[in-house]
Amino acid sequence: MRGKVFKEYYQNQGMVLPPYLEDMISESHIARVVDRVIEGMDVREIMAHYKGGGAPSYHPFMMLKIIIYGYIEGVYTSRKIAKATRENVVFMWLSGRCAPDFRTINNFRLKFRELIESVFKEVIRVGMELGLVEFNKMFVDGTKIEANSNKHKIIWRKNVERMENRIVAKIEGLLKEIERLNEEEEEIYGNKDLAEVEGEKGVEGKEIENKGKEAGERINKRLKRERQRAERQLNKAEKQKEENRKKKEKLGKRNGYSKTDETASPMMTKGGEIKPCYNFLIGTENQMILSYEVEQNASDGSCFKSLMEKAYKTHKKVCKSVCGDAAFGNAENYEYCEEKGIEAYLKYGRHYIENKKSFKEDKFRKENFERDEKEDAYICPNGEKLKFIEEREDKTATGYTNRVKIYRCEKCGDCKYKSECTKGRLRTIQINEKYERYKKEASERLNTPYGKELRKQRGVEVESVFGNIKHNGNHKRFNLRGLEKVRIEAGLWAIAHNIKKIYQAITEKKTKESQKPKRNLCDLILNAAIFLQKKTKIIFSSHFTSYSQTF
Repeated sequence: MRGKVFKEYYQNQGMVLPPYLEDMISESHIARVVDRVIEGMDVREIMAHYKGGGAPSYHPFMMLKIIIYGYIEGVYTSRKIAKATRENVVFMWLSGRCAPDFRTINNFRLKFRELIESVFKEVIRVGMELGLVEFNKMFVDGTKIEANSNKHKIIWRKNVERMENRIVAKIEGLLKEIERLNEEEEEIYGNKDLAEVEGEKGVEGKEIENKGKEAGERINKRLKRERQRAERQLNKAEKQKEENRKKKEKLGKRNGYSKTDETASPMMTKGGEIKPCYNFLIGTENQMILSYEVEQNASDGSCFKSLMEKAYKTHKKVCKSVCGDAAFGNAENYEYCEEKGIEAYLKYGRHYIENKKSFKEDKFRKENFERDEKEDAYICPNGEKLKFIEEREDKTATGYTNRVKIYRCEKCGDCKYKSECTKGRLRTIQINEKYERYKKEASERLNTPYGKELRKQRGVEVESVFGNIKHNGNHKRFNLRGLEKVRIEAGLWAIAHNIKKIYQAITEKKTKESQKPKRNLCDLILNAAIFLQKKTKIIFSSHFTSYSQTF
């Protein structure tokens, strides 16, 4: 029977010539895509951040390569990246055998936010070369990402305002208490100080003098003690008032913030739990992230303009069309798209309901009332006119002004449809003419074949990207704290995702090319013979043709 045989390995065997690191990295490795993207950046833009002088710095290209590749491979912390540059062959190759410590890596990541924006721009340029990005259509959406903070330590606006009222009331009470003590002392001593009063009390004998002196001292001590206590409480209340004022400043326009990460806002998550989060918004095309933004506002619609403006600022281009869900369909966003010449395929809140047959046939809906342009009125199902009453301006949280017209019918008393038409005494409707026009245009676009195609594609486009980032990349929570740092981290997520998509496109292209049938020598000879026969009218024998076709 044959004995057990093992392959020999020589753990302590040295090498005459050390291995070349690049030979250990395959040509199809994703690290080569990272290397290509970073090396393709404009050096002048990088060097503008360095003043020169002092000890030599690590090359910014090298630092960017190891940080971005770390995010691609799920290595996020500066300590783990530093360790990888000493132990991982790919990190060694990207770093050129440099080994920066974790503080250097972390400081670089936080300091050079503009460099990360430049890398993001370069990645999109590579995507354009591969045909992944054409700026024809952008799909937008947002998701809540939990902040690196304690969910139980949230400062709420209502509590701050309640505390402010309590502190103000307490200060007013203490000031009144101090004023009362001053008045009491004034009644006892008048304009004289304590020494003068005590000196005048010895007129009727020693015993009376001693009793008067003791009583004066007791009153003086009591008043002094009460005044000191009131002053201590007043100073404490003033400090509380200052602390409360700082909390109010940190709140800004928000309803709350986290104690651990003061720029994070409490938001409702999908699990129905309120946690400190950031709103992470992206715009994609072919699952490539064209623009990203991190906001403190939970409303996607309020952040749409900042997302689109960032896309234009980064790429100096405007997408031909944009598609989003009902969170983005408001008058402000429609107006923005109209001004920028963008076709808005943004659903509005009641789009699904308004396109149902039952809605269109409901004659009591204000949308189905007949319009009288001449008299600026609407005609109800009973033929009565709802006349213009007044115009009101409403401002949104972003400062956008909505102009709303109010119309009322004065003849609802004896109307046979009153119970079906209104619950009030008179039927009143509010019309935002600009928004209604935008809604009509958006509905027409959304119901076209192209609009329906975009609506179907939107669910695949954006949700797939979020799924890849949150689940495959395990980015369910930000690691850094503070809005600026969180934006840097989000930028690294976007770059890592886009490089993966580029790598996937390159790999698929090579696979397709390798699967194409290769033309052998006989095919080439046969094609050449046919070509010569057409040009020179040379007649080849049928044996030659049949012989060539057998191969």
